[in-house]
Amino acid sequence: MKLTSNLSLVLLMCLPLAFACKKSGEPSEKPVVAKKVLSRIIHVDNDNKTSFSVFNYDEKVRLKSVTNGSTTDVYRYDGEDLSYVEYWLGTNKTENTVSYVDKKPVKTVRKMYNTGTLVKEMTMGYIYGTGNYPTEIHVTEAGIVQVKEKYQYSANSNVTRIESQSNVLIITEFTYDNNKNRFTNSMLGYTIYGEPYDRLSPNNVLKEKIIYPDGSYLEINNTYTYDADGFPVTRVSKALHSIAGNVGTEKYTYEYQML
Repeated sequence: MKLTSNLSLVLLMCLPLAFACKKSGEPSEKPVVAKKVLSRIIHVDNDNKTSFSVFNYDEKVRLKSVTNGSTTDVYRYDGEDLSYVEYWLGTNKTENTVSYVDKKPVKTVRKMYNTGTLVKEMTMGYIYGTGNYPTEIHVTEAGIVQVKEKYQYSANSNVTRIESQSNVLIITEFTYDNNKNRFTNSMLGYTIYGEPYDRLSPNNVLKEKIIYPDGSYLEINNTYTYDADGFPVTRVSKALHSIAGNVGTEKYTYEYQML
């Protein structure tokens, strides 16, 4: 009886050691690090009217929806890739369905609905050079190319120039700061037609210059303030047209949350 009790005691003492050894040999889980993401934009336009854009994210901290008044953008993913976007304006909806080859977007099919009735369908084809970002996007409707857009990028993937050729040519040029973009922790990682270029560019636009066919241009200059982490918290945008002169000033406030 005493021998049995001693053996039981030894076994009980060994069990914690056995489990401890097993746990120490297992790979430890990576700690979850919270990310700072954009939660809201407060926009004051040139007429002093205020609007609010609210950003929501999924469990992988990917953009899930953006709402602003009667407009709502809804994002869905196939694995890690953005595969579908709905843009709602009241009861009118635009759908973008994105196809990929080798993890690169190669085609977007856009369908536009007016209160449930399909009114237009377009296809955007992506053309690549030697890099990971498209150098051209062709917009086709009813089998005819309506728009060709050419893209140029900086060494760190900022979009620096877009040439949009339809029946006229419009050129947009961008210069940037060296700070974090407000979308730093929810970047797209690739150019997708219809999505803001600043969800791809890692830095903030300081100057945007739009050059029209007649040689006139609109220049938008942005001034930012930043928080301690280098994210923009305010932005003042002043627009000046080469002929019409001062166009107006708009103000933005960026709010963030940790997810």
